[in-house]
Amino acid sequence: MSGLETLAAIASIGGTAISAIGQIQAGVNAQKAANYNATVLENQAKQTVLNSNTEATLRKRQLMKERSSAIAAYGASGVQINSGSPMAVLSDLASEAELDAALTRYQGEQEAKGLNSQAFMERQQGKIAKRNAITGAFGTLLSGASSFAGKFGGSGGQAASGLGPSPMKATTRLSGGGTIRWNGGY
Repeated sequence: MSGLETLAAIASIGGTAISAIGQIQAGVNAQKAANYNATVLENQAKQTVLNSNTEATLRKRQLMKERSSAIAAYGASGVQINSGSPMAVLSDLASEAELDAALTRYQGEQEAKGLNSQAFMERQQGKIAKRNAITGAFGTLLSGASSFAGKFGGSGGQAASGLGPSPMKATTRLSGGGTIRWNGGY
């Protein structure tokens, strides 16, 4: 191989290696980004649950204040609150407070589940991107090796595929002093 051919061979190998490394790094970066996005979504899920619990507590507190105001209004007007309609109204206010709080918590939990599902999918997509990048890099290396072998596989008994000497070359000496040379073919 001449100096120019050697330089071209080194450039070919180097370019293939850099391309493969770049593919792997892109896959690693894609996975890191997906993991970051997943962490953000998981944090949003946690915050959603905290917010819904806080909102549920505030709503329940507000409805309990309304119940207390109703008790005070009944007491000021001389109505007995232990029986009849006043008791039913107060009971409804208490039930409404509990139901409203439970519904608010449930909605927050459902939203959090959705966010956690999105986080899981982000992580899965990151894993897939990394796996695809590694597979692509391997393909690049194989393609580069094949290209290198085709261009720089050598001559003088080397097969064009770069796999070594051709098994189809033969020289036979004849008993009468002549030789037969055969150069391949199937």
